[in-house]
Amino acid sequence: MLSAVDDTVEFGKITDKVWATCTEHLTDPALLIEMVIAIGNWIMFSQIFRTLEVPLQEDAIAWPPDGTPAP
Repeated sequence: MLSAVDDTVEFGKITDKVWATCTEHLTDPALLIEMVIAIGNWIMFSQIFRTLEVPLQEDAIAWPPDGTPAP
């Protein structure tokens, strides 16, 4: 699943190789669809929160710890 996230961020989609691996572990098509939707939702909300500069909760730990976003 993390490779699927990485692919989505880098290529805008899950590559065939990673998709094949996902289908080995998630044999129910509904779960595969749910995975894609979950990835898309988290990316979308991340973009919204960063754009609107929504602050983290006081007790939340920023990721990555050094505060530098991934390239």
